[in-house]
Parts: sequence; C-alpha cells; structure tokens
Amino acid sequence: MAQVQWEPDGVPIRQGVHLEWSRSAVADGAGGLIVTWSDCRLGDRDLFVQLFDENGDAQWDSGGVAVCTVTGRQEDPVIVTDGAGGGIIAWVDFRGGVEDVYAQRVDSDGQIVWAPEGVPLCTASAIQTGLRTTNDGSGGMIVAWQDFRDDASGDLYAQRVLGNGTIAPGWDPDGRPVTAEDGPQEAPSIDADELGGAIVAWADQRAGSNGWDIYGQRIRADGSAAWTIDGEPICDYLNDQEEPRLVRDSEHGVFVVWRDRRNASNGDIYGQRVDSTCTRLWDPDGLPICTESHGQEKPRVINDGASGAITIWIDHRSGSFQEDVYAQRLSGAGDLLWKVAGPDSLQGVPVCQAEGRQLEARLVSDGLAGTVVGWQDERNGSQNQDIYIQRMDSLGTPAWQLDGIPICDTTGAQGQPLLEPLGSGMTAIVWGDERDGSLAIYAEKVDLNGVTQWTEDGIQVHGGPAGNALYPSLVEGADRGALICWEDWRLGFAGARIYAQYVDTSGVTHWTKDGMPVCPDGTGSQTFPASAQSGDNGMVAAWVDRRSADKQIYAQRVDDTGSLLWGAAGVAVAPTSDDQEDVRIVNIGGSAFVCVWSDLRNGSFDVYGQLLDAVGTPQWGGGGVSVTSAPAEDERPYGVIEDMTGGVLVAWDGGTWDNHNVYLQRLDSGGTVHPGWPPEGVIVCEAAGNQENAQIVSDLAGGALLVWEDLRGSDLDLYAPHVDSSGEIQWKVPGPDSLDGIPVVQEVNDQSDPSIVSDGAGGFVVVWQDFRNGGDYEIYGQWIDHTGAAQWDPGGVPIVSASESQSNPFVTGDSGDSMVVLWEDHRGGVWSDIYAQAVTDFGTGLWGPEGLGICVAAMDQSDPIGIGDALRGAIVLWQDMRASGKTELHDLYAQRLIESGVLVLDQGDLKEGANEVSLAQSFPNPFTHSAAIAYTVPYETGDGGSRGSGGAGARVSLRVYNIQGQLVKTLVEARQVPGRYRVEWDGRDDRENKLAAGVYFLRLEVGTESLNRKMILVR
Repeated sequence: MAQVQWEPDGVPIRQGVHLEWSRSAVADGAGGLIVTWSDCRLGDRDLFVQLFDENGDAQWDSGGVAVCTVTGRQEDPVIVTDGAGGGIIAWVDFRGGVEDVYAQRVDSDGQIVWAPEGVPLCTASAIQTGLRTTNDGSGGMIVAWQDFRDDASGDLYAQRVLGNGTIAPGWDPDGRPVTAEDGPQEAPSIDADELGGAIVAWADQRAGSNGWDIYGQRIRADGSAAWTIDGEPICDYLNDQEEPRLVRDSEHGVFVVWRDRRNASNGDIYGQRVDSTCTRLWDPDGLPICTESHGQEKPRVINDGASGAITIWIDHRSGSFQEDVYAQRLSGAGDLLWKVAGPDSLQGVPVCQAEGRQLEARLVSDGLAGTVVGWQDERNGSQNQDIYIQRMDSLGTPAWQLDGIPICDTTGAQGQPLLEPLGSGMTAIVWGDERDGSLAIYAEKVDLNGVTQWTEDGIQVHGGPAGNALYPSLVEGADRGALICWEDWRLGFAGARIYAQYVDTSGVTHWTKDGMPVCPDGTGSQTFPASAQSGDNGMVAAWVDRRSADKQIYAQRVDDTGSLLWGAAGVAVAPTSDDQEDVRIVNIGGSAFVCVWSDLRNGSFDVYGQLLDAVGTPQWGGGGVSVTSAPAEDERPYGVIEDMTGGVLVAWDGGTWDNHNVYLQRLDSGGTVHPGWPPEGVIVCEAAGNQENAQIVSDLAGGALLVWEDLRGSDLDLYAPHVDSSGEIQWKVPGPDSLDGIPVVQEVNDQSDPSIVSDGAGGFVVVWQDFRNGGDYEIYGQWIDHTGAAQWDPGGVPIVSASESQSNPFVTGDSGDSMVVLWEDHRGGVWSDIYAQAVTDFGTGLWGPEGLGICVAAMDQSDPIGIGDALRGAIVLWQDMRASGKTELHDLYAQRLIESGVLVLDQGDLKEGANEVSLAQSFPNPFTHSAAIAYTVPYETGDGGSRGSGGAGARVSLRVYNIQGQLVKTLVEARQVPGRYRVEWDGRDDRENKLAAGVYFLRLEVGTESLNRKMILVR
C-alpha cells in the first residue's frame, strides 16, 4: 500500500502566473474600468476580472475575482458592459477537451451572477475560437466566433445570451450559423445594430482561387438572418480583401474598413458603408481611403460621433521596415475629411512617424469628433517597446506632442495596448508589460490634454512569474524535507536565474512563494544548476553563469532559513577567460564541497575540479585542478561522489565522436591524484562503439559503481563495473573485453536511460527504459550485489505492467527495505503522467502491478526525480506542464509518498537469522508525524504455526499502549505466515484522534512469544 501525502497531483514548488493579456476591458459607466484576463496561478489556465475606480484603485478581490476555475483551460476572454456597472465575459473553454464557448456575468460588486462554472454558449463538436462580442443593448451579449463543427476550413456562428444567463429566444443552444458557406470564413468583426441584434463582417474565401472577399450579415434579435443566408458581399473585387473591421453608424448600418490587394500585393486601405439592408452607400467596389505605395495594413475604425467615422492603419510608405500610424476621417457620405499639403493630400494624416516601428495601434473617440490613438512604439529599440498615445482633433491635427506622448516608457517591453473611453473626456489605456521580465497587465488614464491621472508608468492590474522552470535539482533538507533549486526564466530577456525553495514533509514551502533567487546580484543568464547538501540542513548550488563574455561556474550556499551565505552575487569557482560547462557538485563531509566541470581553457573541453570551503573560498588554487586533459578530445563529467576519506571520485566521458568511453579518477583532499591511480585516470570501458550516459554511486569503501548505455553491439545494452579504492576493476567477464564492465542487461532492442541507487551494501539497484517488446518502452530493474551478481531474474524484472509507453525512470531509496521507482507514463493517452512503484529487495512491486499514479493532471508531466525522506517514503519532484496551452510552459510540482498499512517485505525463504520473533525499534524515534515499525514472524511459533508460507501461519498482534498501560491503538490483529513485515503508525488512536505527546509502548505478540519497545511521540 502507499499513501500520497500531499494534495492530489502534487503541490506547486514553482507555479507561474503565465498571464495572457487578450486586450479586453470595458468602462463601468461610473468613470471606472473593468479588466479581464487569464492566468495560471492555480495550475491550469483560469479567468479573472477586476474593477478599478476613477482613482485607479482596485475594488474587488485582491488579485481579481475568479470568473471560472473549472478543470481545463479557460482563455481568450472578451467582455462587454451589462449596462448596470458590471460586465458579461465570454471565453474559449477546454473543459470538454476542445475549444467551446462559455460566458459569465459579474455584477458591479464583483459577485458572480450566473452558474458558478459559467453558462455554455456553444459546446458543439470540433473547435470554436476567435470570439468577438458586442452588447445587445438590453443587458445581454452577442458573441460571434469561427466554428469548425461542419467545415474543417471554418464557418462563422453567433449566440445571444440574456442578462439572466439564458439563451435568447429563437437562438439555438450551440449558436446560429452566420455563414456555413464552403471555403474558410474567418476574422469576424461585430457591432450592435441598436435593434437588439448585431452586424458581422468577415473575410471569406468562398470564391476559392479568386481570392478573399469581405462579406457581412445582420443578425436580428431572435437570431434570424436579416440579409441573404450565408451573408452578403460587402466587397468582392479582384484579388484579396482581408482584415475587416466595422463600427455601427447610428442608423442601424455600419462603416467597414479593410486591407485591399486589388492594386498591389502589399495592400491598401478601403472602406464601405452599408445600411440595415446591406445596401452599399459608397462606391460599389469600396472607397479607396489610402493607396499610397509600400503598403498599408491592420485598419481599425470608430464612429466619430458626428455621422461619420475615423480609421487608422499601419503604414509602410516611409520604407518596408518602417511602420508608422496614419489616420483618416470619413463623412457619412464617404468624403475624406483630413488632408495634408502636397500631391498625396488625401492619403491620410500621420499620427506618428517616429523612428522604428509603431505597431498594434488602437483608437477610441475623444467625444469631440476626434480620436485618441494608442500604439506599441519601438523608437527606443525593438526589445524596449513603449506605449505612446496621440489625440487627433476633429480636423486631423495632432493635439499633443508631435509623434505622441509616452504613457509608459519604463524598462522592459510594453505592448498590445487597449483603449477604452471612460466618459468626461477620459480615456483608459491597458497594456501588457514586461518591466519585471514576466508579462503583467498595467493601466493608465489620461484626460483630453494628455495628462495622466494615475501612477506614473501605470498601475498594475495583475502580474506574477512567467517563463519556464527547468533542470531542477534536489537534496534532503531540514526535518526530512527537500531543498530544490532550478533554472528559472521569469525575468524574460534579462536571462535565466537560479531559484530555490524548501518544502517540508507536510508539503509546505517555507521560502518566498515560487522560489527565491540564490544569486540576485548576478547579471546575464544562470543555467543548468547542480546541488549538494551543505551539512547544516542547507544546500550549495552551482551553475553555469553568463555574467561575463565566457561561461563560468559560480556557486552559492543557502542555509535552512533561505539566507545566502556566500554573498548576493555568489562566488566564482575557478575564474578563467574560457568557457566552463557541465557542473557537478558533492559534499565531501561537513562544510567542504567539490565542484567538477568541463573547461575550454586548453582548446578542447577537459574536466577540472575545485574544493570550496565553508565560506566559499577555493582551496585547490584559483583556477582549480585538472582532472584530465586529453589533447583534441572533449571530456565532460558524468558525476562526482565522495570517496569516504575527504576526496572524490570523478567519472567522465571521453574519446572520439564515434567511440565514447567512460573514465574514472580519484582525487585526494588536496586535489591531487590519489596514490596508485594513473594520472590520466582509469579507463573504465574502452570497448568498441559508444559508451554514454554513465551513472555513478559509491561502493561505500572508497571505490565506485557505474552503469552506462553501451553500443558495442547492434542495440543499446547496459553494462557496469566496480572500480575499487585503488583503481582496480573488480567485476570481470571472460574474453578480450574482460575489463569493460559486466552486462547488466542484453535483451533485444534498446535498454537505455539508466538510473542507479546504492543498495547500502556495496551493490546497487538500477532501473531503465526497455524496448525489448519492440512496440513501446517499459520499465525494468535489476539488483547487482557487491560481487557483481544479479539478484533478480536474468534480464531484469518488470517494474510496471501497463499499456502504452513508460519511460525516463528514476530510482531512489526510501530509507527502508525497498526502493521507490519513478517514471513518465503514457497510459492515459497523448500526455505523460508521473507514476511510481515501491520495489522490495526481492524485486517485487508493493503498489500493484500498474504502479501508483502520482500526478495525472492535464498536459505533460515529465522528468521525475526524488529523494528518500528517511521516513520510509520519498519526496518526488517533476516538471509540470499543466499550464500549457498555446505554448508549452514548465513549472515544478512535488509529492510525498509513504508506505502505509502492513507491508510484506518478504515471505517464505527468510534469510539467516530470521528464525525468531523480532521487533525493531520504531523509526524515527522520537517521531512527529509517522513512525515505521518492522517485525518478523519466524518459521516456528509457540501456537503451532507451520513453517514456510503455505500453512496457516501464526497469530500476530501489534498494539500501542500509553504510559498508564491503556490500549490506544491496534495496528495488527491477524494470522500471518512467516515473513518480515512493516507497519506505519501516525500517532492516532483507534478512533483516529491525535494522541498527545508522550511515551508510548509497542507490544508485539506472535503465538506465545511477546516483545516490547518504547516510542516517544512529540508534537
């Protein structure tokens, strides 16, 4: 039996917020702004919303009101006003496995109004995506989207939901088709018709090879089509018309603008006005708004409040790599109202012509027949984008500083602005901001004079860490918890940093949420960390550091409180002017640490080492010591272990590109080659073919045990040697390769990716992924004892029996008589999960033939590692992609496993010395959470119990008594066959009440024999 101790699917060690800004906000009608977004603070992607009042103060829950947090991604929210100070939000929802459409209403107090999990607007088969919305004028919403239920190229559908959360009369449960014509229809734009319905325009390729056209449809309040079924052409001229945008004209029709390629492949801007019957009111083939050379794209349009419209676009007339913002005002009759001097007087007026690119332009009305325009500006560099705005008055004259005024020009990139009119001449600007490395949302308010009303550079709407957490390393920490460090990309373009966290045996993290930086004063990237225990319940982390032109190895010591002991910048291990990579580290006793790495100082990568003392001072010279130096060959370390006498053993990869070999060297405490070892190291294996991916553990006597992938044959096999403390290879096979390791497994096809753990007696247990069945990978294992003899079945034993592929195994001891094996498991389908198995020293799985599911959350979980927690269990860590969606996102999760119930360690053929009743001292003692109790039922018992495992066995009881002699817990009351057993006690009585701290007594009765032990429970 096994117990998963923490939350199902693990606890977050580092869970990024991974905010996505979909540019959706709406005025609340009282001078405030409602903003909605999606983030992953809870694991997978969920929706949140926040109201900011006229002063920029958040009014609802800290961090925003949760709109929807059901399992499965919710993303791409869009919001409209509900007409009562709240909003209606629609989004793309993955709870059913593919994209559906759901909605929710939040009132002016931030209360969720409809069903807690949202209202389904469309759950039809296939994908629904690309939502566009408008309010219906009656407190409800109309939403249009691209739909793939009947056409793989995409149709358009729409739905109307009322303010009470019900589908409007006349509309279908999964929406009404706007167009289901052949060929793709995409890029819908929508606005209300002010009669309870809406008008939609889109790009349409029903004409096939004749190109894209602009079509439209008016949908009545009851969902019926007011125009021709499947839409009316708004412009179907030659070549492509694309990127349509529309706005209502206040007479139940719309103004439409689009990018048009009739004259040139790089595009112009055209427009049209259609009335409520789709009659074209301007030039039948569209009004040319801008046909200037070099191309125009991405038009936007608003109603100017004076019977006309204002449009903006991105313009390339200043050069192919120069993108500016231009604008034009159109009368209701289709006249171009804004002019400039010169021959191109009617080709639009410049809003911004600053150096660099101006992108992602948006506009709103200024309430005075002009417009406020905002954009993402690269005048200060493409990686230091800023947010600028400009007001164009009713005559097309810039009202503010030429080329705009900065709303936010702080460090980092700011982009994707959204503008929303707040009334009284005020405009809100909301944008995505990476000033701290990870994407956050910021907002600002400006008046008609361009004066900002809130905090300089904006107020934060929401933020948190993004980027990936990679390459974790963990060691045992205080109180049997785990210390974890990893490579973290939350700072974005500033580069990766090494972060760390401590998690205790209850699953509680103790340092800064989502980790603390171990080198906060470093610059450039810090990558590929390795770690070792520091001897004081802390750890030392080492990494590859890019603060200088050459990659160097740095290190930091962190104590059990999270304090940095070697300065905020860390220490350079062995500074040189050449690259250093592939760091490994080990504690050699007390507060001394040896790092090894590959070093380019001699023209090819060689292995070097350095000893750091308790304060981080190098002890083996400023540049470290050479472990090996083979001319013109790259050598990279596999691992480093202590030799039990203050020195280390280093294993590395060497040889030519097609003949990699495994080497080993022993260094004493002074960094010199240990007496008797060759200066160039021991050639552990130089058989033909490549030997790679070696794993190393101590033989507990100054030597080393290794396992590697071996290609001396036609398939990958696993081989192993024992190199003793004098450098002699002890395990040999007959023949010319006698010193090249013994075969661990040589089955057909590949055996690869070994993981190894010491058996505590001079041997090891190894697990690997195995392709012997030729169909998918399975996990196998083998125990090799101190003589090199296999203890389990020849060829290994299967660790798990399950469908699909199991791969990437890891093994760790659990401090008892079994090992915990972890792996990636694909039995659930396309995504990988994390599974585990406890394996006894007989090669038997304790957690069922299929193993134990540790994490079966959405998306991939991969690369499990773990440590035994000295409490008959293990703490498991993995990379977790549950937040992934549009991109793959890596976070870190952990879980603690303990064995629970009565575990049969072995039965039948008991080992020598097991022929009498025994009761081991409980472990640990004293204990706080759980204690393990091991006992033996022998062959012969006083009640006539039979020998061997085939008879009735002996009557066994195991009870706990308090200091008054009162029975408080019965752990075992059964007849058991001869064998060794183990049971856990969690400090609770038979009624599951927690017992008080104090002294308790164990009493084991086997037949007529009895034994007692004292236990101490502390709280």
